[in-house]
Amino acid sequence: MLILPALAGAWLSGPRWPQLALGAFWLLGYLAYHAAGRWLRAHRRPRDRAPVLVYGSLAAALGLLTLTLAPHLLRWVPVYLPLLGISLWLTAGGRERSLINDVVTVVAACLMAAVTFDAGDGERWLSLWVVTGVLVAYFLGTVLYVKTMIRERGRRAFRLASIAYHLVVTVAAGGAVLRGWQSWWLVVIAGVLTVRAALGPAINARRAQPIRPVVVGVGEIVASVAVTAAALTGLPGG
Repeated sequence: MLILPALAGAWLSGPRWPQLALGAFWLLGYLAYHAAGRWLRAHRRPRDRAPVLVYGSLAAALGLLTLTLAPHLLRWVPVYLPLLGISLWLTAGGRERSLINDVVTVVAACLMAAVTFDAGDGERWLSLWVVTGVLVAYFLGTVLYVKTMIRERGRRAFRLASIAYHLVVTVAAGGAVLRGWQSWWLVVIAGVLTVRAALGPAINARRAQPIRPVVVGVGEIVASVAVTAAALTGLPGG
């Protein structure tokens, strides 16, 4: 989720030098965000402040470099500041694993496709927003699915909500195909993920030992690469 949207934006616009600075800023910015979250959860413990200052300073320097190379990216700051503020506020209140915070972080991560595309002076904005929409839909589904496999394991209502969401996404993927925005491969993958959303938690709930989180995570890596590849190659002319 941290890398694929940015790569998708660069793929659609074509590689440009400002995207390298932007990518470095994004990764260090994430480290600063992660460190800030840890500091807030520890009730601003002094020994946890150093990583915030180090990563924050490096991210700020790379952010200035990025804006020097592509000043027009400043227009994305008002988009990201509320998302960052909401997430840190939720983290400070002990709700960093809440569904609301997950949605905020998914939106922030997937919008990097648009920011990276903008850094490359891309012109196919419709294609960019189609791919971004696919990524948002997929990663929101990932939030639900992973919760049914780990934190919400065995909760029938949560599993049904995840299945319903994946069904809606599959139908939406079919609509994108009918509009000529995507290929049927996206529908096939969405259908497979819907079946997984139904069977995975049911099987996991019956096991004496639940499936390990690392196994769930590896499955998400494979699925996210497949979805991203399908979204990019399914575009008209892709």
